[in-house]
Amino acid sequence: LEKNANKELKDATLKIFDHLSGLHTSVKQCREDARDGARNTKEQLEAQLSRLSKQLVRIETQVFAAANKELKVAIEDTMKTHIQELREQSEELMNATRSVSNYVLRYCGPKKLHWYFKGWEDFKKSALDRGFKETNSPFLYVCGYNVCLCMNLIHEEGQTVLGLFMFIRPGVNDSKLEWPFSKTYTLGVIHPKDKAKRKIHEVDASKSSDTPALQIPKQGGDLGFGTTTLSSTNELEREGFVNDDSLHFFLQVEPSCSFLTG
Repeated sequence: LEKNANKELKDATLKIFDHLSGLHTSVKQCREDARDGARNTKEQLEAQLSRLSKQLVRIETQVFAAANKELKVAIEDTMKTHIQELREQSEELMNATRSVSNYVLRYCGPKKLHWYFKGWEDFKKSALDRGFKETNSPFLYVCGYNVCLCMNLIHEEGQTVLGLFMFIRPGVNDSKLEWPFSKTYTLGVIHPKDKAKRKIHEVDASKSSDTPALQIPKQGGDLGFGTTTLSSTNELEREGFVNDDSLHFFLQVEPSCSFLTG
């Protein structure tokens, strides 16, 4: 009986050992499966993280490119707007400058006209042959008036005398100017080597307001106002006013310019 009991105990012990061995194997397998699962899960997570990171980089790149493009477009639009505004302002400034320049040139300056006449000997010879010779300077706006100088030579009684006059011709400012012309002006000739040495004739036009040459001019008019006896040709040549076959004439208007408004 005791022998049978020992055998049963031994068999039971072997069964328990087998169960424990199987359990150990199962635990070991579970541990390995868990490690494999964790490893696979980590690899999957890393792969997903890598994909997400790449997607994020692409999204950031696209967003930055879009934002950069919008910023570039905005900057270009702003620059175009500023350039257009600067062009418009520049054009307005140029127009204003031209207007002021025209205003100054026509109404307030210059106040002088200088005429360098060339060909004195031929001009004088023609006057000696014909008894009279006349020529005009180019026209210039002086204080708004369209004027020129007229010089003539009259030969009579063995003497040739030079006359000098101011001519007023129709101009673009006539409707805004004072008429009759009533300013004081000086006509003359300047010595070529000593500018302070001059032969002059002064006219106070306000004292000759009825003179036709000082009224508002008409087209085709040919009237001047000045002096018929500024100097003789002999005197001009003897005193050195004639130089290199030329003479330096001038017209100066006084006082400062004035004109009508409205």
